[in-house]
Amino acid sequence: MEVLTRQHYADIVDSWIGKGNIIALVGSRRVGKSYVLKDFIQRLKDEQDINIIFIDKEKKAFKDIKTKDDL
Repeated sequence: MEVLTRQHYADIVDSWIGKGNIIALVGSRRVGKSYVLKDFIQRLKDEQDINIIFIDKEKKAFKDIKTKDDL
């Protein structure tokens, strides 16, 4: 499925990249936070040769990951 870029949100997220900050996407359920993140990952992968792991904690396959050591 193609993820459409929400340019306004993409610009905000991009403006924080590389500044040494943790970026948290917060909001109500089902408003598109995950898709903003997926779009960011896709755009970054297209621009640079990097490795990214996306773990959807709502999937049962990842239920045992609770700490950074588990990861």
